[in-house]
Amino acid sequence: MPRKNRGYKRGEPFRDSRLFVIACEGVRREKEYFYEIHRRSRRIRIKVLEPQEHEEWKPAPKWLLDKAMSFVKEFELKDDDFLWFVMDIDRWEQQQITLIESTCSARNNWHLALSNPCFEVWLFMHIKDLKDSKATNCKELKRELHEITKGRGYNPKDFVNQLQHAVTRAKNTDSNKDYYLPGKNQTKVYLLIEQIMEFTGDDILVG
Repeated sequence: MPRKNRGYKRGEPFRDSRLFVIACEGVRREKEYFYEIHRRSRRIRIKVLEPQEHEEWKPAPKWLLDKAMSFVKEFELKDDDFLWFVMDIDRWEQQQITLIESTCSARNNWHLALSNPCFEVWLFMHIKDLKDSKATNCKELKRELHEITKGRGYNPKDFVNQLQHAVTRAKNTDSNKDYYLPGKNQTKVYLLIEQIMEFTGDDILVG
């Protein structure tokens, strides 16, 4: 039986570009955000792993790991391709997160970028420091972010335009840069962006 075409092909015009496969929990915000980065540079390709038609969505670490392994097996990623898990830690037990981290540590070019408590921490840092937030949990942070962008809605272009500010803020507030778990209201997503920018330079900073 022929393999199902999932919209990923090697070859022209991206033959020499680097592939970043991103497995994430969010269906909308993360997907739109990373594809906005993809759109800005021909030096990289980004593939966000998401549920296929008629596929049950199971937002759990083990599901993401199985999804990533199936993709790698089907499309035979090269040694210089990258796979990143972009995940929140507000809903999962430490044991579940450790499973992903240990798998990444054992494989070449597999990485984990966690946000504590959620991806909105990373988005917020595009606009201002988390110390300026009054939110005490993820739900409040999402509401606050909505208020900040009121009238414009969630437009990934607006956020990616401020990408360098987010990287600087996230890096400066990372209290343990050598540990994979971020502290409260911290995020490791900047590590993924820094790796992407090794290939794109400042290309992705211009909309």
